[in-house]
Amino acid sequence: MNSPRAKNKSRWIAIVQVVVGLGLLALVAYFVPWRDRLLWNADGAKRSFDGTIHGEWKSEAVDFELLEVPADLPQELVAARASQDVGSSLHLTRGPHVDWRPGLLRVFRELDTSGLVKAFACLCCGLSFTVVRWWRLLLAAGCRATLFQSLRLTLLGMFFNIVVPGLTGGDVIKAVLVARENPGKKTEAVISVFVDRIIGILVLAAIATAVIIASGERYAAIRKPVIAAAVIGTVGAFAYVNGALRRLIGLDRLIAKLPGAALFQKIDQAVLVYSKQPWEMLGAVLFSIGNHLSVVLGVLTLGRAFGDTMPTLDYFAAVPIANIATALPLSPGGWGFGEAVFGTLWEMLGGSASLGIATSVTFRLLLLSFGLVGGLFLLIPGGRVDLAEVERESKT
Repeated sequence: MNSPRAKNKSRWIAIVQVVVGLGLLALVAYFVPWRDRLLWNADGAKRSFDGTIHGEWKSEAVDFELLEVPADLPQELVAARASQDVGSSLHLTRGPHVDWRPGLLRVFRELDTSGLVKAFACLCCGLSFTVVRWWRLLLAAGCRATLFQSLRLTLLGMFFNIVVPGLTGGDVIKAVLVARENPGKKTEAVISVFVDRIIGILVLAAIATAVIIASGERYAAIRKPVIAAAVIGTVGAFAYVNGALRRLIGLDRLIAKLPGAALFQKIDQAVLVYSKQPWEMLGAVLFSIGNHLSVVLGVLTLGRAFGDTMPTLDYFAAVPIANIATALPLSPGGWGFGEAVFGTLWEMLGGSASLGIATSVTFRLLLLSFGLVGGLFLLIPGGRVDLAEVERESKT
């Protein structure tokens, strides 16, 4: 049983996460460009002016109505203003000095709704790869599992990611429920959840790293840390499963000296089961690639539905990086932090922060819909047993 002190600590972690999430959302709401903006860049001086775009913002020429006309308006813009009947309106053509960005409200207002359907289909495809990957890992560990059980527990995990803020998120709930369904293989069942997550993150990092390397200096600001993290993760994983390297670094002796060594040794043995099944591991990697490519295509479809013109290849680096960052348990469901990351990455790549934030919000809402479907499993026969098990575990 957990002590009252441990329960209070867990409760405070959850409260801090909610506060952090709300704080990040407030910061994003404060800094997000709600209004349309005119961007001016000449002689090393960058300026922006709030206003309203008249016409199709994605076209090469628009009328831009300034909210206020500054006294030091650049001469080129003064000339554009002089040709208009309305004193605060400018007729502009996109060029080396002039560009514009839509505000967040305009972005949502002009969304191509057919893109939502296509993006949802891509995410459903990604979910199917995830479900099959975990199902295969469960079978490889000797656990009893069906595809339907894997789907049900995956969606339940997504549901509890929504309703259970804190470090005890969806993965822990999945582990609790799958352990209950495999009483003779509890350790192996629990380990499968975390092996599944680790493989997913490593493959996600590998995709981002490959794109960043292929893109040359475009990602110079984040290139070194991303490549270093990928190399460290790959080398660490190889050293862990390779018998010769384990003996060289004395990993088994180190585990034997840890407090509660018997438990860690049992976990270690459960993890090593997968290293002896290379074809299953290869399958898990391929399913992960399918999952992540489906998610990137879903986010790309959303971006295009909002009118984003950022190069397609950029999505295959930006989306994995953003998803790895938002996997950190800093806020419930990644809300707030995800929007900040997407907006920053989009702007860093020369796109619009508004489009990045809108894409992130909509992407997260589509994932939310999967979680809500997972909640429906609590209403069918057996759902009360699942809920009772989660409640019992939360009290221990």
